[in-house]
Amino acid sequence: MPSANHDGSPRTGELELGAYGARNLDGAACLELNPLVAHKFFDINFQRDVVRRKAAQNICARCVVAPECLQNALHGPAPPTRGVIAGLSAHEVRRARSWLAFETGALEKAPRRPRPQWLPRPDAAETTEQTLVELDEGIER
Repeated sequence: MPSANHDGSPRTGELELGAYGARNLDGAACLELNPLVAHKFFDINFQRDVVRRKAAQNICARCVVAPECLQNALHGPAPPTRGVIAGLSAHEVRRARSWLAFETGALEKAPRRPRPQWLPRPDAAETTEQTLVELDEGIER
């Protein structure tokens, strides 16, 4: 996708979908779209723009890198504030990030909103092993 207009001037209004996950993912369906079209479908008010939301979710549903996009959205730098990311609303991504932060110990209190059912649970064996190591370190001190 060229980053300049036909006259060589920089393209304006280009949506960086990858800020939420798809950037640098070869084969991302959203990055194959014209940036203005992508902006129209992905940078939306999730509750009010139902038709655009469904269109963006359909694009994500057929995307071959959707799982990697979701991982980038969950573990990337800044949580999105609006739109569709990996087929989810920005709100759903932020809620999942809050739960991940809580489960890894970065947050002391559990988030107020319920844990998303689609969010994989931490591996119980790994969590148990980590707890045992922490207990052993506490005993040795």
